[in-house]
Amino acid sequence: MKQQPEILYPMLYAHPHLLLPKRSYQSPAGSIDIAIEGAVGGKATVGVALGGHFDTGTQAGQNKIAAALVCDTAYEKTGSTCEVAILKAKLLRNTGGSGTCVITLEDKVKCFGTGYFGSGTSSAFSVPTEVTVFQGAKDIALGAHMCAIMSDNSVKCGGRNNYGQLGLGDTTDRATPVTVSGFQGAKSIYTGPFTTCAIFNDNSVKCTGANGLGTLGLGDYNDRSSAVTVPGFAGATQIVFGTSNTCALLSNQKVVCTGYLGYGSLSLSNSPYRNTPVEIQDFAGALEITAGALHTCARIADGSVKCIGQNYSYQLGDGSNTDRPSAVTIPELQNAVSISAGTYSTCAVLPGGSAKCAGWNTSGELGTGNVSNQPSPVAAYSSNTVSSISVSISHSCAIVANSKVKCSGDNGYYQLGNIDQVDHTTPVFVVKGN
Repeated sequence: MKQQPEILYPMLYAHPHLLLPKRSYQSPAGSIDIAIEGAVGGKATVGVALGGHFDTGTQAGQNKIAAALVCDTAYEKTGSTCEVAILKAKLLRNTGGSGTCVITLEDKVKCFGTGYFGSGTSSAFSVPTEVTVFQGAKDIALGAHMCAIMSDNSVKCGGRNNYGQLGLGDTTDRATPVTVSGFQGAKSIYTGPFTTCAIFNDNSVKCTGANGLGTLGLGDYNDRSSAVTVPGFAGATQIVFGTSNTCALLSNQKVVCTGYLGYGSLSLSNSPYRNTPVEIQDFAGALEITAGALHTCARIADGSVKCIGQNYSYQLGDGSNTDRPSAVTIPELQNAVSISAGTYSTCAVLPGGSAKCAGWNTSGELGTGNVSNQPSPVAAYSSNTVSSISVSISHSCAIVANSKVKCSGDNGYYQLGNIDQVDHTTPVFVVKGN
């Protein structure tokens, strides 16, 4: 008898947020047992020859099921099941506010939450959404404006430009990112609240934007709307921004800062303002730096982590809420692999992929399973192998095992990327999205 042609049978139409148990489905003649678990608001189809029968009790039958199963684009096939597809990333950045962007394993830029994401709109993305104008980007930086280094080494920026932070020679906002010629050839890009800086292959630095407090380090207090070289940052390997200061890590492991330094290194002089970079001697031997609103931390070559500045919200992690004009060592973060400061918090990834965080935690942003502020670093993102973590004002995100992304904290603007709008004190997976 001639074999009937293959047809597709819809296998699942789930209500959003509904977790379905395993079910068995009957074909017109014969049967097929398909386990479809965790599918949220999606569908799957199975190609079944009319009258075909798959014996689920044998490996051969399971292999046939797996081969026949076709998951909806929001889901990924795991053996003979469809599961909600999880976002996978190799680079993670946050806005400092309520948004996050990643570069995926496929070199796509996806963003979620609220902020300027280069898409021509500032509305919230409830799930990770691709920003096609940044397709193929090698590095991204974002805040109220966003910049990306593209595959051809050009730099595109868009968003707020009220202080000339886009480097386009004017102060007109850009809804759509445009190429910034002054940053052509940059190897890394950094955005502050109202400034942008780039490091080039010779480790020179160019910056543009607000300079009313000396944050550009150019020896004056005049804003710039085009990128100019900052001599005091020559030899830089990393740039970080506080609310009103800029710091650079130099290739000689020295840290220099400019702008308002009122909560750190007050011994420099009676004035907390600097319009040219000055060395923060407490950070000598630094391998990495990070900055929150008014505090700065450094990972030192001897394995220690030191922090300086405002400590009202326990963000320094020294067990107190006393501001520190000189750097203090944080013993719990000894031998950290990487460090990341949020607006009022500090986190570190430790050897083996564990993480610890200290500071403000009223929305569960530290991923500790509670909303208690943490005067000293405590375990965060427990039971996860963390490779990097990025902390914002009221949420955090991390890349964990298999490059998957998890987030924790405030979710009022969908900044956790898990579809719902509910705060989470325990990290949740971010869906793959669009």
